[in-house]
Amino acid sequence: MRNIFLVIVLFGLFGCGQDFNSSSSDQVQYGAGLDASTPLGAAYNVLKDRCFQCHSAWGNYTTNQAWIDSRLIVARDWNNSILRNSLKNFGGDMPPSPHSALSTDEVNKLQVWVNGLP
Repeated sequence: MRNIFLVIVLFGLFGCGQDFNSSSSDQVQYGAGLDASTPLGAAYNVLKDRCFQCHSAWGNYTTNQAWIDSRLIVARDWNNSILRNSLKNFGGDMPPSPHSALSTDEVNKLQVWVNGLP
């Protein structure tokens, strides 16, 4: 009986090996598990690092379609995407002071992603 109790306790403590609850908002904190070598993953990481602090709901957009549905981007049309036109780099006011404009590399990752969408 004692051994069964010990096994149950150990399984409860170490059962799945997962460090966050995949069905909770922890996904935003820990990342969506997107592959950074893909255009979406690279763009997501830029947005996570530079935008999610204020725009936390964007962390829920983990697919290309979710971003398109948000109307923040226009597939294959970076120049007409709200996201682009909001950036300091292009005359907008995001990110706000005292934060700097996105780097050329960061903007390039977003542009490659949006323009490469089907």
